[in-house]
Amino acid sequence: MLTPEQCLAVQHFKTGEAERVVAFAGAGKTSTLVTMAKCAPNRRGFYLAFNKSIATEASLKFPRSVTCRTTHSVAFGTVVRMGFDGDRHLMNTPRSRTFDISAVLLKAKLPMHDDTFRSIVGTTITRFCQSDADEIQERHVPRVPGLSDADQEFLYRWAPIVAEQVWNRMADPSDDMPLGSDGYIKVWALSRPRIAADYIFVDEAQDLNPVLINVIRNQQAQVVAVGDGHQQIYEWRGARDALKILAGREFRLTKSFRFGAEIARAANGVLAAMGEEFPLAGFEMVKDQVTSVAAATIDAVLCRSNAGVIESAMEYLDDGRAVYTPGGAGELRTLVEDAEALKSGRPARSASLMGFAKWKDVEDYVKTDEGASLKVFVNLVGRYGTGKLKGLLNRIDDKPTPGCVTISTAHKGKGLEWHTVKINYDFLPGDAEDDVNINMAERRLFYVAITRAKTSLVVDPYMLEAYSTANQDDDG
Repeated sequence: MLTPEQCLAVQHFKTGEAERVVAFAGAGKTSTLVTMAKCAPNRRGFYLAFNKSIATEASLKFPRSVTCRTTHSVAFGTVVRMGFDGDRHLMNTPRSRTFDISAVLLKAKLPMHDDTFRSIVGTTITRFCQSDADEIQERHVPRVPGLSDADQEFLYRWAPIVAEQVWNRMADPSDDMPLGSDGYIKVWALSRPRIAADYIFVDEAQDLNPVLINVIRNQQAQVVAVGDGHQQIYEWRGARDALKILAGREFRLTKSFRFGAEIARAANGVLAAMGEEFPLAGFEMVKDQVTSVAAATIDAVLCRSNAGVIESAMEYLDDGRAVYTPGGAGELRTLVEDAEALKSGRPARSASLMGFAKWKDVEDYVKTDEGASLKVFVNLVGRYGTGKLKGLLNRIDDKPTPGCVTISTAHKGKGLEWHTVKINYDFLPGDAEDDVNINMAERRLFYVAITRAKTSLVVDPYMLEAYSTANQDDDG
């Protein structure tokens, strides 16, 4: 049985015109799209999913008239037909360090380690691939924490030059330089592709990169974009809310079927602080709670940062619980290994640490307002040492097991749900005596975190109040 809001969206779909469906957390967006597809059995549909697991699950729900794919799989097939080798070019990560840049570095008098510069070149290429630009530009060069203004200006001048040379090799099917996933999506987008369908469902539209938005805007099919701008959490890597960009009449789905009235009430406080005028309604058939007291069994702990994941994992492992983190502990392990490298005078690989020459620079950086996000991690390294932290990460499971606790950043927890969710303390914006100023990106991430819970949300009352109170300098 559809809600009246869902029925309105379905009725408009029958007109053949574009539309944008703003669906709050757990508000039945998939069931709405499935109903649309069933109303058009003689039209070819295409469902673009955020990841493979969602596409696979969707294929079991949609009628056969709808093809369910990820953007990556569509792009992959296209570039293979263009002459790129699936194993050699597309499945490997681009190795910009294999490109000889010694002449450029010597001429420019490189003021940083060459591996650091190569890493920045790689990031520049990634940002170009995710953009709607046809050429690499200065704006694709990242601002690196810890670098002086002079070194940053050096990057703005030289990184695009080197990046363009590397990209030209990547985009050449006869060259051995791998493309990687961002690269083959860019090559696909630059080919000005046409998706063979009468209508296209675009899921998670709030987190599309400009390169994908440009592809969608150029399609001749009816486009139905679905998502929630309040769940836009990848802006930091170039994502844009396509629900505000794509054409079409707007519809809203405001009733969640994931949780009941109590979690909905908590979410509404955060939504109101972000300026949302439409309230989120909980499902009357679900009995839920919001509490500050942890239940005997926590299904998931959601953290703001990787450092929070490490610290929380240590706590549960010490208590004898099996711990699983989505995607494995590889990213966390790299962060700890980078700290170890900087202590030994070697360059770091991760984006958050590669701009520093030594560990002392990181310790000084976290004393500034700009470096607050690394403070917990630096404290962990100081308290336990890199050796113990690496040993801890080796005990984290790569797959969920019965009775385990899932510990994840809120970013990696997006799209998932658990019965009992605890929000980690690293979401706290400051001490109760402080003047709290929470930006919109932080509020959106917190909203995503608390709406992963189905029956029990464990959250600090001060934290919830802080995220539910608008800043004094907020508009409106």
